[in-house]
Amino acid sequence: PQKKRPLSGGREPILIVRAAPAAQLIAGEKTWEIRTSSHKKHVGSRIWIRTTKQGGGKVLGSVHFAAGRKVTAAEMDTNVACHQLGAGWRESQYCKDKTDLLWAWVMAEPQPLSPAVAVESTPGQVKWSSWVPRSSSAAAPVAPPADGPGR
Repeated sequence: PQKKRPLSGGREPILIVRAAPAAQLIAGEKTWEIRTSSHKKHVGSRIWIRTTKQGGGKVLGSVHFAAGRKVTAAEMDTNVACHQLGAGWRESQYCKDKTDLLWAWVMAEPQPLSPAVAVESTPGQVKWSSWVPRSSSAAAPVAPPADGPGR
C-alpha cells in the first residue's frame, strides 16, 4: 500500500528531474531514477515529477516511489532498460567516478497530468521541492490504458 506523507501546509513532495528522463518516468519507460543517495524519506509514497527549470519547470504527473536500493555496476549493466542511461552509463556526467555511490530509486504506477502544470522553483532546489496540488480543474490525472505500465 502506498503511504501519503504530506508535508506541512498540505504540500506534497516533488522530485525535480531533467525533461527527457521526467517524460520517460511518467510514460513508464524508465523505472529507475539513478541518484547518489538512498532518500528513504519518500519511499512508499506517491511523489510528483517536475522538470528542471531548463525543462520548463512543469509537473508532468506522479509516480509511486516503490523502493530505493544500492546498485552495483553489474546491476547497472544488466538493467539498462530500467535506468535508460544507455550502455555507456559509466561515462554519464551523473555516474562518472560515482559507481560505488549509486542508488536506484524504483518508480512504478505513473499517472500523467493533462495538461502539465507549471510550478515556480525556489533558488537552490536541486532534487526535491514541494507544492500544494491545485483542484482537479487545473490538471487532472490521465488514467493509463488497461494494458499500460503497472498493469
